[in-house]
Amino acid sequence: MTLVVDASAIAAVVFGEPDGPTVAAHVEGKSLVAPSLLDYELANIAWKKLRRHPERTAEILASTSRVDGLRITRVPVPVADIVALAVRLAPREHRSIRNALSGLTFWRGPSQRCRLRCGKIG
Repeated sequence: MTLVVDASAIAAVVFGEPDGPTVAAHVEGKSLVAPSLLDYELANIAWKKLRRHPERTAEILASTSRVDGLRITRVPVPVADIVALAVRLAPREHRSIRNALSGLTFWRGPSQRCRLRCGKIG
């Protein structure tokens, strides 16, 4: 099975957040894909963590190396096509553009903040 993973889900695993073990269990043994923007989103998450917790700089920087071990296929995003389709779908679907475009059912983790957003493909 192939899952589309969100940066917040990967961050939970990489940075040892409370939902990390749940996310890891859910994605174990599955093919993972994400928009090519994933790496920039993870870098931004790391940057925010560094600003909030400068005393944890070494730990946060070391955690970022875990991303490479997750074997996530990055998928390029054709922006013009996405915008055209989003204009058509998102308003009538009453959901985020990303969800409307993907047509995926997103699994929500145990927390209120929805730390994991994984959608099934195929």
